[in-house]
Amino acid sequence: MKARVAIGVDIGGTNTKIALVSHDGNVRGARTFKTQDFPDFPAYLAELTRQLKELIEFKKTTSLAEIPIAGIGVGAPNANWNNGHIESPVNLRWGRVDLAHQLEASVGFPVELDNDANTAAIGEALFGVAKGVRDFVLVTLGTGVGTGVYAEGQVIRSGNGKAGEGGHIVIEKDGRPCACGGKGHLEAYGSSPGVEATAEKVFGRKVTAKEVSDLLKKGDPLAEQVVDQTAEWLGLGLSTMAAVLNPSMFVLAGGVSQISDDFDKRVQHWLDIYAFKGIRHEARVRTTSTNQENGSVLGAAAMILHRT
Repeated sequence: MKARVAIGVDIGGTNTKIALVSHDGNVRGARTFKTQDFPDFPAYLAELTRQLKELIEFKKTTSLAEIPIAGIGVGAPNANWNNGHIESPVNLRWGRVDLAHQLEASVGFPVELDNDANTAAIGEALFGVAKGVRDFVLVTLGTGVGTGVYAEGQVIRSGNGKAGEGGHIVIEKDGRPCACGGKGHLEAYGSSPGVEATAEKVFGRKVTAKEVSDLLKKGDPLAEQVVDQTAEWLGLGLSTMAAVLNPSMFVLAGGVSQISDDFDKRVQHWLDIYAFKGIRHEARVRTTSTNQENGSVLGAAAMILHRT
C-alpha cells in the first residue's frame, strides 16, 4: 500500500484533539487543548490553526517527513459534510460556522469535515472491529449519542448531509428532556448524562457514570440495575435502527461503552428481545477495537485516508 499521512482533528464540546495518522493507523504527535477556553469561533479557529502549524512542523522531525500530507479530516458535532459547516452544536455556542473553508484557507491543506459519528465509522471500517464489514452502524455513547451509518462500503449522509442522527430516535413518549429540546430521545437515556439521570433515580442521589462503573466492579446491585437499564434502552433504540437498516453489526464506542466489561453483551441481549422477528439475531453488537484515547482523531484522519 502506498504510504500516506493525514491529520485528524476531533472537536468535542470539552476538548479538541489533533494528531498525525499514517495509512496503517499509526498515531503521532497527538495533542489536546480545551475547546471552550476561547470566547468565540474566530479565537478558537486561530488557536486550532496555530496548533496545526506546530504539528506540521513536528512532522518534519519524524520518519513521516518525506510523505506529503494528503489533507486534514475534521470530526465535529452537528457537522455537515455537504457544505463544510458546523451547524449550531448544542455544547459549543458558535451558531453556524464555515469551518472547513476557513481552516483550509488558514492552514493551506485540503480540509474535509463530517459529523464525528461518521468519521468514527470510517475509522472503524479501516482500522477497527468492523474492518471488512460492509454494513454496520457505529454508535457513539458519550455526552450525547451519535450514529454513523456505513452501508455498502460507505458512510450514508443523505442529500442534506444529516443522516444518521440515531440518538434522536424516540424511545419513550413524553420522556426525559433531550439536550436538543425534544423529549424521550435515545440520547437522554444512553449517553453519559443519561446514565447519571438513571443513577440518580435508582440511588436517590447524584452519581457519576464513572462511579456507577466503579460500583459495578464491586458487585453493587444498584449499579447493576443502572447498567442493565441503560443496556435495555439502547437495545430498544437499536432495534428500531435494525428494522430500518438491517446492519450486520452495531459497534459501540465512547465512554458509556466501557461502563462494564460485558456491556456489548448486555445490549445484544436486549436488542435480540426487541428486534423484529424477521431479523432477530442478525446484527452482532461489538465494542470498538480502536484505541479509546486516539480513536476520535484516527476516525477523522481516516476520512482522508479512505478516499486517497
